[in-house]
Amino acid sequence: NDYSDVGNGIPTNPITLSGKNYVGVDQQQRKEELIHTLIDMTNTESNMYWHEIFLHAFNVTNRSFCLPWTVDSDNWWTHHPDFEVFDETATKYCFQLIPDTSRLELMREIYRAQFHGNCSNVFTLTTVNSGWGADSSNLRRGLSFAMNEKRPMQIHGQPWHYAAPDEAGKPNDRPTEAACPLMTMYCYFLNLSNCEVRAGVGEWDSGKWDADDEIALQEYVLRPQTWLRHKMIDFIHNQKIETPCTVFHVRRSDVTLHDGKFNRKYHAISEYIEAPLRTTSIISAENDNDQNMNV
Repeated sequence: NDYSDVGNGIPTNPITLSGKNYVGVDQQQRKEELIHTLIDMTNTESNMYWHEIFLHAFNVTNRSFCLPWTVDSDNWWTHHPDFEVFDETATKYCFQLIPDTSRLELMREIYRAQFHGNCSNVFTLTTVNSGWGADSSNLRRGLSFAMNEKRPMQIHGQPWHYAAPDEAGKPNDRPTEAACPLMTMYCYFLNLSNCEVRAGVGEWDSGKWDADDEIALQEYVLRPQTWLRHKMIDFIHNQKIETPCTVFHVRRSDVTLHDGKFNRKYHAISEYIEAPLRTTSIISAENDNDQNMNV
């Protein structure tokens, strides 16, 4: 392999690879052994884009490494889905080779189909522009169908309502600027394939691919870009929550996107807030009745 394009920089932190400490070793040798070791971690038939990240890697082992948030790893992770994010802090994020062997091999199989498949037979999936659950399920089911048909899959370029609500015909209360010029899921997530879209996809069904692990399908199609993961971590760390407190999940926003006969009812936020008070009253009344019965 030709690594001549990786530059002349070296990591500034001591690096441990395969049990050896490389402090004081010749810089060129250290750099080359780092490249070879990192590339040997993966088996997706691609050594692409290692040069964009390896100079910045630290806490390197024979199965994992970390990067500062200032380093964009999107190109690299697109071609190395057999790695997963296992740690994120305010200053860094870390990848590791997927420890589950079966899921690891499934991710590699998906990648080979997506980036080494026949693009003349690409399956083009149209996003449904429904709720988040329906949209993500549609992506997973579409990829399952494509894998069963031994075809790569690409996403239709129509506007996605989570990226461009106005252009997708699902506007908010006030005009909203598109998340990015693409106006698709690729504003947020990694590209699924190197194939371009083709018209006339025809009928399709799903759930036929002989894979037990739907997690692999879901994780492949919904790998967040670096900027989005960083934004989520910043949001989490900036929350000022006083304890003790009560936390409950409210699922209400997606259902309001449906029109006509598909429009489902939802509870107002005030009802969720009042519900614990009503529940407490009911429980107290039941306890009083129990005490009376015991007496």
